[in-house]
Amino acid sequence: MGNCHMASDREAVVVSGGCCIPRTQKYKAVAGKWKCLWAWAGLSKVERLTLDVLTFKHVFKNVRTAQRRRVSVSIIVDVQIMQDLQHFARASDYFLGKTKDEIGSVVLNVLETHLQDIYGELAVKCINEDANHFAPRVQKAASPDMWDLGVLIHNFFIIDVTREEMI
Repeated sequence: MGNCHMASDREAVVVSGGCCIPRTQKYKAVAGKWKCLWAWAGLSKVERLTLDVLTFKHVFKNVRTAQRRRVSVSIIVDVQIMQDLQHFARASDYFLGKTKDEIGSVVLNVLETHLQDIYGELAVKCINEDANHFAPRVQKAASPDMWDLGVLIHNFFIIDVTREEMI
């Protein structure tokens, strides 16, 4: 036998395996609005993926500037799994079975790479004068990589930039 697995309003249910999945597909998925999928007991694997907006707060330490000085950058980012078919398939490949913290780790690694690239071209004085000017620049640079993961950046804020003292 099997069960009907329902997706709540803000999640997707993904079923893989079993005899109801065509051989040309890895899985079947439904998202939101209390839709359901049938899964065979013992043959199908059922996983859920959140469609909520996820907020992550983080401090990137040892961000190097053009003058090789180190700064710490505090950020807040709001992201969401994209629901269109192409991007959802990518997100499913990367994030199925992952916790919110594991999703956050991937998102923050992508953001850190782009933050390092942009801040590596700037002087500390320039960064301190207008730190918020660089948030849209980082978001724009990171967006294509995030789209490849099936993730949309809703908001990206730089809260604080502090210079780290050499010890």
